[in-house]
Amino acid sequence: MRLIVSSKPVQALKYLILFSATTHLLILALFAIINSDYVLLNYFNILDLDFFFPSIIEGVTSQLLSVATMAALYLFFYLLVKRRSDTSKK
Repeated sequence: MRLIVSSKPVQALKYLILFSATTHLLILALFAIINSDYVLLNYFNILDLDFFFPSIIEGVTSQLLSVATMAALYLFFYLLVKRRSDTSKK
């Protein structure tokens, strides 16, 4: 049985999204460095949550919570991939 997730169109879409997101982050990082405005790298700003919660990207607490959120999401996805890798080896 062929899974839809492993189909070529879905793979191409995943690569497109990954490429676009990486390019977006590189542009944001470059712009933040040039303008010394590191709020641009706030994860909540990257997700555009400031459209729904206008002051979410302001303040030191937001910056710390942004980094903590990114770290938690990274750890979640890392453990998910590791678990899938470990179960496929059995």
